[in-house]
Amino acid sequence: MSTANGFYLKLRTKDNNLEIRNSINADSSFQDLLKSISNAAGIQMSNLKILSGFPRKALVFPSSETLEKCGIKCGDTLFVTEEENFNSLAPTASAPVSLTPTPTTPVLPAPQEPKTHITDNQQRNGVSGILMKKVVPSDNSCLFTSFEFVVSGKLDTSASTYMRQLVATIISSQPEEYNEAILGQPNEKYCKWITNPNSWGGAIELAVLSNHFGFEIAVVNSITGLISRFGEDKHYGQRVFLLFDGIHYDPLYMDFMEIEKIQTIFPTDDTDVYQQAEQLAEEAKSSRQFTDVNQFKIRCTICNSVFVGQLEARKHAETTAHTSFDEVHS
Repeated sequence: MSTANGFYLKLRTKDNNLEIRNSINADSSFQDLLKSISNAAGIQMSNLKILSGFPRKALVFPSSETLEKCGIKCGDTLFVTEEENFNSLAPTASAPVSLTPTPTTPVLPAPQEPKTHITDNQQRNGVSGILMKKVVPSDNSCLFTSFEFVVSGKLDTSASTYMRQLVATIISSQPEEYNEAILGQPNEKYCKWITNPNSWGGAIELAVLSNHFGFEIAVVNSITGLISRFGEDKHYGQRVFLLFDGIHYDPLYMDFMEIEKIQTIFPTDDTDVYQQAEQLAEEAKSSRQFTDVNQFKIRCTICNSVFVGQLEARKHAETTAHTSFDEVHS
């Protein structure tokens, strides 16, 4: 059985990094946790909203549930925000049953307008936020859709056609820089290949887009827990973040609980957002939120051949010019 001695949790609020130590342990109840956080953060329990995990999710549990059963471990980081009348306590089995009849047609909340997209730190007026993942479709164009999101703040899958054509135009205009040794195939053939909506973008496309738009693109790798920075040597003043799980890209954005805004473009000297990205990478790695590109099965939708790993699929594409693949879920 765990004891309080040595048990601690890290808290991130909009203003501070805090710790609660020795006041709770793995056998403490979820309500005990809320009380400890309320005291540490100076937020009323009724207004506490706690997020954890990857991707970030609000923690809602019965008051008597132990921290161990809630999946909260010593050393975990919890993100603490204040939201009026947010109820973190889920009803228990012994809770009284309401006698009010349930309406046959559920009442849905009014649709919310998309949050405003801001492009620099000054526009958020000193308000701190939490780095989040925006899920984009797995349609072979996830890199281009993700990049469009971090540039514009909008999820627009149709923009991938423009992004592909832009990359092809840039590569074709610089045949000496983008030669067969770099591309793995002749320049003209590669340009035709990348405009195909079934072709996957990767490091070459990231480098091209970084150079064209003048952003550093930081790719958070959930396999290794590391961050690769495209355009790092150019010393750009702004940076955007993408998350890569081995085969799929999603954009990252800063969500602000207090204001109706999101941010996707950050100064390269913003150490806070970079540290959040590093922490998110480590959380994704530890929770195995990635695809093992050496082991997953992939099927060619043209000839129905099945391959194990990205390398086999790539060789098949090079020898047959087949470029349409689906992941096989067994």
